[in-house]
Amino acid sequence: MKISRSIASRHYPRIVFRNGERMLWNPLKRQALRFRPEERIRLQVLDYLILESSIPSARIAVESPVPSRFSRGRTDLLCYDSQFQPLLLIECKADTVRLGPRAATQSAVYNRFVKAPCLMLTNGLEDAFFHVANQLEAIDKSDYPAEFVPDDPDWHSADPDYWMERGFLPPGLPATAATALAHRLALLFHLSQETRSWLSIPFPGRQMPLTHHHLLLSAAGHPDTLIAVTFCAVTPETAVFSAVANRKKRNIAYFCCSLGKDGTFRDPQLFPEKNDDIPESGSGMMDDSLAPALPSTLPSGDSNLMDLNDFWLSLDDDPVSRDMDPITVQTGLTTERAVRSARRLARILERLLLET
Repeated sequence: MKISRSIASRHYPRIVFRNGERMLWNPLKRQALRFRPEERIRLQVLDYLILESSIPSARIAVESPVPSRFSRGRTDLLCYDSQFQPLLLIECKADTVRLGPRAATQSAVYNRFVKAPCLMLTNGLEDAFFHVANQLEAIDKSDYPAEFVPDDPDWHSADPDYWMERGFLPPGLPATAATALAHRLALLFHLSQETRSWLSIPFPGRQMPLTHHHLLLSAAGHPDTLIAVTFCAVTPETAVFSAVANRKKRNIAYFCCSLGKDGTFRDPQLFPEKNDDIPESGSGMMDDSLAPALPSTLPSGDSNLMDLNDFWLSLDDDPVSRDMDPITVQTGLTTERAVRSARRLARILERLLLET
């Protein structure tokens, strides 16, 4: 089985608020759904299909029943060709599930009745793709169906609506601030080439975990430490910027501030973790660490805080981040600037979290 990095890994499922609760949104069914890992991956792939592939939404089916006396299963996603014949059967697994023979067998059993010429397995991090002939034949990305692979991918999106629909920004931001924030998020979350992961972090002072997509930045001066960074709309009106330092599966420091309507950081709070008896996270990342009770107040003149604000505002000085288009944004110069920006952010947060 040939496994490659998922082509949908750059995408994020859409999020809506229902009675104050963050929920997943299925744009085809127009339905709000509770968070489940497999559902999130399915909507992540669906986002790729809608935004990047040349397969129209009308030719994409979600959870089609498999007409079999041997199985009561449903296909996760089924794409049809222009003659409305099955083209591609997609089986989605949670990101904690390893792609292997068992998942491939399930997909193949479904396809005995669907009869699509191509199969795809994905956990949102990796893909396995097959042609169906007399037997399953693993294929490389160069042999994926032409309709599935865009000629000119437009995955960066500097459109504020993109980030609002996916829970990074609240919908109530003024247009000017929202546009500036969208440019910054496009640089950091799409062009920087940094690893991203969906994490649920029990954050100090919050009743609910901060569950969202995070950038994972390496702390240059502390090789055993990762810094997870996110922007997250916690209500339809408010958003937070947060960063968490994790060393050897233990959260050791937290930083959080609100995102003002002008797009700047407000009310910063730093939570250094002093407890040496924190249990290790079962997932190997930040999900289960205990959080400290009291924050450390940062003065407005704190040098690291000033550096963070200066960095955040200086992203607008990048001329390429203004009025980005799919051609300009793909240039090496823009990617290089995004990489440098992510590294600079990591250095600032490293000082803030680990040296303050």
